[in-house]
Amino acid sequence: MAFTLGAPLQAANLVLNGGFELLTMTSGNAAHSTIIGDGTNGLPVANNWSSSQQGGRGAGYNFVAVNNPGYFGGGSITGADDLFDDAYTNGNAGGAGGGDFALWGPDSGSNNGLINSPVGGNFLVADGSYLNRPVEQTITGMTIGQTYHLSFYWAAAQQAGFNGDTKEAWVVCIGTCGYTTAPGVDEALAFFNADAGNTDPSDPHANNLGNYDANLIVSGTDQIFKTGVVTNPDKGFTPWQFESFSFTATSTSATLSLLAYGTPIGQPPFALIDGITIDTPVPMPVPEPTSWAMMLIGFGVIGGVMRTRRRSTNGRDALASQII
Repeated sequence: MAFTLGAPLQAANLVLNGGFELLTMTSGNAAHSTIIGDGTNGLPVANNWSSSQQGGRGAGYNFVAVNNPGYFGGGSITGADDLFDDAYTNGNAGGAGGGDFALWGPDSGSNNGLINSPVGGNFLVADGSYLNRPVEQTITGMTIGQTYHLSFYWAAAQQAGFNGDTKEAWVVCIGTCGYTTAPGVDEALAFFNADAGNTDPSDPHANNLGNYDANLIVSGTDQIFKTGVVTNPDKGFTPWQFESFSFTATSTSATLSLLAYGTPIGQPPFALIDGITIDTPVPMPVPEPTSWAMMLIGFGVIGGVMRTRRRSTNGRDALASQII
């Protein structure tokens, strides 16, 4: 006898455009890899996300790599390594791709295995040291006290045309996302407490090369999560890996902030991320009322059959004893 359970409850993803599939271009081709902004600085936008200006110094060096299986002579389907069709580095679509940004990969001279994430399609590519800025989204619809799961895929790579080993990681903040700062450095660039090296606020290379485990200003509503740090070899690609964290909502809405970490400057370290999800644990399906009734009837039928079988067995035993 088969029983029908209630339809499984699906956890809703609270992150919008978590795969960076939706872009709004200020000019040029919307199906092209591009740097992104916050909608106020003339740069294209990854819908629902903001790569904001900090301290009047422009948006971050954050790109959306657009899926591009039609790249001429391509060895990969990602647009991240399309060397002669480079990602736009500004809001204009001039020149060969409008810019000069690509990652090392099969289409840029390094057979390092660079591929799209397991989610497929577009993904975010962020410099962890140059013009380091968070990519943010306001998450709504949470229930205070509810536990949520934050998950994503991430990887590491290096900008084409540069050499040397690099280190990459991601830091994710849920909340108001306040950070420690070094003197004279805006807070985004000092996310990791840049306590050494170049801290000139007028220099776009001012960086976050302090201690990765440095203390951050964490307010009562901030929850900060860090991935491990990977070492990416020269012209290499560190494969996609799945990351998951749990947090408890302290408000009905909060800022989700993604910030790449990378060293060193001059060998551009890029952290990749895709498939960002925030959802609740999926509860077990509950049987529908009709299913409960069917189950009770079924148990009764099974019990009756078992009693009948016992009586039949006892009768056969008695008959056998008489024959003997």
